[in-house]
Amino acid sequence: MANPLWLGLALLSLAFMTLFALYQWQTSRGDRVVPALWHWSLLPLLIIGLSLGTYSYTGRYNDWQLAEADDSIDYLLAAEIVRLRRASAEAPQDTSLMQQLAQAYVRGGMYLDAVATLKQQLQLQGKSAALLGQLAEAAYYRDQRQWLPESQEWVEQALALDSADPGTRLLLANDAFLNQRYAEAIGHWQLLLDSNNEQLDRQALQYAIANARSRLE
Repeated sequence: MANPLWLGLALLSLAFMTLFALYQWQTSRGDRVVPALWHWSLLPLLIIGLSLGTYSYTGRYNDWQLAEADDSIDYLLAAEIVRLRRASAEAPQDTSLMQQLAQAYVRGGMYLDAVATLKQQLQLQGKSAALLGQLAEAAYYRDQRQWLPESQEWVEQALALDSADPGTRLLLANDAFLNQRYAEAIGHWQLLLDSNNEQLDRQALQYAIANARSRLE
């Protein structure tokens, strides 16, 4: 099957060549009576060509058999997403693969897909603070950094299971900081410091707290 991108470009080329030929023909005839509206008859061809080319280039043409990742992201990450999709489809009960795929979606900014994958993982694996926090984060970015009821509910459930869940607290702290609620952000970061979680970068947390405090002055 012909590549739709080349098909679009071919149609565009054909349209422009036809426009030029008609212009030359009218000029050679010295025709000044025929209205200039003749070229509008080719507008549908131009639009079709441009649409096909753009549709193909953005990776939406027939969804590329639903196998291709968003081509606006890094090609290595796109290849990883395709690989994980196929692996997950072959092992639909493997929650580890789902987790890897969801993380890859998040890295690629494909938050809608990340939420869908994490929901599947939640159904198979059950609730945990970490997983609920990941769901809240993906939904938060999917919704353009807005707190909608779904993401708020996941935050509440995550903190009910673990009040010091790192992912959830960092998400809340970052949102507070970006919205200039610096005291609130400091509270979340300080709670993480007090939790003595060895997996957290204490120096980075201390710097974040100092930065937020400087903005309160």
